[in-house]
Amino acid sequence: MIYQFIILPQKAKPAAGLNISPFLIGFGVILPIIFYEPIWILDYLRIQNVSMKMMIIAVPANFSLRCLEAMFGFTPEGPKKSMLNYIIFASCFIGSRFDSTTHQPLRVSRSSTYSMLRDLIFTGLATSILMSLLAPFNYVPFEVKAVENHPYDFMNMFSVNHLMNNFIMALLLSVTLGHGSAGLGLLYNICYQVQTVKMVNNPMFTSKSPSDFWGRKWNTHIHSALKGSIFKPARMHFPKAVAVSATFVASGLLHEYAIWILYRDATFTPSYGKNMIFFGWNGVLILLESIIGRFTIFKYFKWMGKRLPGPLISVLVVLTALPLAHLFLSDWIAIGFFHDFHQGIIMIVPLDN
Repeated sequence: MIYQFIILPQKAKPAAGLNISPFLIGFGVILPIIFYEPIWILDYLRIQNVSMKMMIIAVPANFSLRCLEAMFGFTPEGPKKSMLNYIIFASCFIGSRFDSTTHQPLRVSRSSTYSMLRDLIFTGLATSILMSLLAPFNYVPFEVKAVENHPYDFMNMFSVNHLMNNFIMALLLSVTLGHGSAGLGLLYNICYQVQTVKMVNNPMFTSKSPSDFWGRKWNTHIHSALKGSIFKPARMHFPKAVAVSATFVASGLLHEYAIWILYRDATFTPSYGKNMIFFGWNGVLILLESIIGRFTIFKYFKWMGKRLPGPLISVLVVLTALPLAHLFLSDWIAIGFFHDFHQGIIMIVPLDN
């Protein structure tokens, strides 16, 4: 529908000014269908496993951004060349590779398939070890002393135990996301015979800055989709600060939508708005990086940073977001994502006497 009713008309008759037709079709027909789709599927199939629910929710998260991208005219040239190219592009939830010259999908090679297989094995092993160690503690191994029955008061957010818990949760989410995307990538390689993008690039230990973490390390597919659907359209008319803010607000809204879908049949109601706060804070970090990075004193710190060990720099980068990371990560534990994910993972567990 996106290709037939939005992209093709734009190719056939490019509008000199604002073409309202794609927006009427997108907002009036396609996006409502996209966002209702997981509700219908989950209710019809009665899926209970949370990790499987997340796979279903990935469909509207992906296609809604692709629809906006097409409406604003920022779909890459390769996918616009044919219906088949667009199907390969839009239905690949981890990102497919296109030749920059011919704009055709890059055919899979033996080395790219082996690389994806290595990622699948390595991330699977890392996931198995982490889950085996953390499952007995419900994935929160360090105790945070509650103040007036609230474990997340201002001072607790900067306690060592709280920061360690958040780091471990983020690391676990990173490796599970990497494992799942590697499995999907291998499946796409086999079925489509097209190269895919590595979606998670060890963000916890190789990131050099907040923008590097979100832009090139953590979920590169969603970063690419948000860039074409939110950042670029906003940047055409507004300053960079507004475009960055709009991008992180959109990301927060998508995560709030995911939490709403996951909690529809839960026995308790989550506190909405936490994802908006977390992603809003990370948007502020990127804006601060852009603003203060131009000052001489911070250029000196950047020069020093090049001489520090890479993993130490990454930990310092991640540390800027860790005090508020529970706003994003705690819901994944509360809804049982990790518990349900480890149903398909080889686990080391104590034997009952």
